[in-house]
Order: sequence, then structure tokens, then C-alpha cells
Amino acid sequence: MDLSRYEDDGSRDDVLSINEVLSLLEDDHPSIEHIVVDIPENNVPRDALLGKDEFERLGLALAKNTTLSTVCLHFSEGYYDIEFDRLFVLRLLQLMNKNRHLFHLELHGLDELLDEALYILDPFLKYNDKLCSFDGSSNRIRTTEMNILMFALTRRRWPLRTLQLDHCGIDLEVLIEMIKLLNEKPKMTPRNISLAFNDIGDKGCYCIAEMLIDPKIHLEELKLTSNSIGKQGLQFIAAALSARSSALERLDIGSNSMTDEDLAAFMGILSTTPALIPNKLSFEHNRIGVYGVSVLGIVLASRDTPLEMLHLG
Repeated sequence: MDLSRYEDDGSRDDVLSINEVLSLLEDDHPSIEHIVVDIPENNVPRDALLGKDEFERLGLALAKNTTLSTVCLHFSEGYYDIEFDRLFVLRLLQLMNKNRHLFHLELHGLDELLDEALYILDPFLKYNDKLCSFDGSSNRIRTTEMNILMFALTRRRWPLRTLQLDHCGIDLEVLIEMIKLLNEKPKMTPRNISLAFNDIGDKGCYCIAEMLIDPKIHLEELKLTSNSIGKQGLQFIAAALSARSSALERLDIGSNSMTDEDLAAFMGILSTTPALIPNKLSFEHNRIGVYGVSVLGIVLASRDTPLEMLHLG
């Protein structure tokens, strides 16, 4: 198994062996601030994977380390074929739970282990005041897991900056559970929420619209890429945007099979309040043609200031 080290600008620096990285982590070496752990890495033979001792060392190192700002744990599909794998992973998270210095945590591919993992990480999610970003993408999130996660995040002292739950199979039922818990503690709603590549649909957009117009919720960025959103859902979102007291910083609704007519209806609603059009808009990978672009241009021309970003490709 290898671990990747990254520079501050996000570029990949090098790939280190497990023993090299563990030694650096145990020494609180300042050269390591971001770490990505792929368990197992592609094409690694089964007998070359982490054993009990390596998991224990990694967990203890992550628990005590004070220089790391980002930890990404990516678990490959089918890793939990036998019982001791499950115990090793949960032990790793239990040890890491003691770290109070991380700014960003990613947990990908836990699936059936996600509910147990979130229970274990509950104190970390609640009491690590430095944590500003959590990425739980590529996990199957049902109402149980969403309840556990939102309960922890809404009991924090400060809200997260970013919550990313892409490719999680989130449907209307799970979304309702998420928004219900956020409504109980609206000030704990993350500023940036990404729910890309889920199954929210038009009815889910109605729920999101209610969140967008809640004056106690200070959402700044919303990503709804590829969510089976049709014309009705887009109209729910547009009406909510036009009713806000301030504009969203960014809205991404790409890959939703949006047509010229859909975009024209969306922008038609926003044309009454051009100042409340998000400063960054993405309509990528839709079915927008000349007519849709012309309507978009006419509405945007009525703004006092140009958009900071517009993606139509």
C-alpha cells in the first residue's frame, strides 16, 4: 500500500511507502500536511495489504499528529471480505478520533461500515473546532447514516464550511431527513453543500428551495450536478433564489438534461431580481442551444455587475 503526499497547491508531490509515511507522521514531520490513503491501492495483491500492526501504527500516528491539515481515507470496493478487515478499519477510525487538529476529512467507500464509522467519529465531528470540511462521497447514505451525520454536525460549536456528499445515492427520503435536522439547528448549516450525482429530483428541489429562503440558513454555494432535475425542480430553485435577501455565491446544476425551454423558464423567474442571480453559474453538460444562450445573455445583461464565472460547455 502506498500513501500520496501533496503540496499546498494540491499537486502530487510523491508516493511514499507505508513505513516511510508512518515514520514521518510519528515524528510530526512538518513536510506532511495532506495525506491520501488508498486502502488497498489498485492492483495490490491481497497478501500485501495493511495488517493489524500497520493499521494500529497509522491510527496512533493520526491521533497524535499536529501538523496534518487533511486526511483522505479511500477504501476500495470489496475490501471488507473478512471480519478482521472490518475491525482494523474501525480501530483505525477510533484512534484517529482523538485528533483535534484536522481541517479536512474525507471518507470514501465505507458503504456498509459507514454507520459504525460515523458513530465512532461522532466526538471528532462534534468537538474538533478546527474541522471546516467533511467529504463523505462515494458512500451509500440512507436515512440512518444521514441522521447520525447530521446529528453530529448540528451539535458543533461552529458550522462546517463545506459538506460534500457526492455519489451517495441520496434520494428524496434521505434529503428530507437531512433538511429536517438542519432546520432544527439552522445556524449549523454548512456554507457550501455539494450533493452532486445523487437522485434528488424535482420534489427534492422543493425541499432545497425551502432551505434556500430560510433567513437563518446562510448557504453560499450549492452543487446539484446530475440529480434528475427537470423543469419543475429548476423553477422551484429559481423562485427560491429570487426570494433570498442575498445572492448565492455559486450554483451548479449541470448534467440535468436541461433544455432551452428549461433554461428560459429558469432565467425568466430570475429576471425580476437580476442582482440575486448567483455570481458563479454552471450549466455544463445540458442540452442548451442558441435560444437558451440568448435568453441567458439578455437576463445577465440586466445585472449591474458581470458574473464571476459562467460554464455552459
